[in-house]
Amino acid sequence: MITLSLKEIKFDEIREKWFSYELSDGTTLKLKPILIKVIDEGEDEQGNPMLCLQATNVVGISSSESINVENFKEPKKDIKITPLNDNWNEYKLKYETRNEMILKLKPVITQIDRTGKLDPKGLPIYAIQSQQLFKLEK
Repeated sequence: MITLSLKEIKFDEIREKWFSYELSDGTTLKLKPILIKVIDEGEDEQGNPMLCLQATNVVGISSSESINVENFKEPKKDIKITPLNDNWNEYKLKYETRNEMILKLKPVITQIDRTGKLDPKGLPIYAIQSQQLFKLEK
């Protein structure tokens, strides 16, 4: 039987990097996941920690000046992406009842759609679906 014992875990940032992606329409997407909160939900039956993470993404877009902005006014579904780097953000978890652990976090983009709308500076607006992957190291 699993017993939940919820407790917030304090952490220090070791590394928070930007993740960059080249989109098939010529823009570059920059995404930075920011870890906000880590909740300790106890342990599973094998004694592994169970965590709940609260994180948010900061997103920015840049486009080549040679691209005609009019082309971005056309909505486009499921834009192809190419990762330009493969980082993991790292955080030191400060447990009260166990040894410190390193939490590694990175986003995985599952879909990007161009909305066909432009922001006030004329850059395209995208709908981005992503998930956060994480792993623990001792």
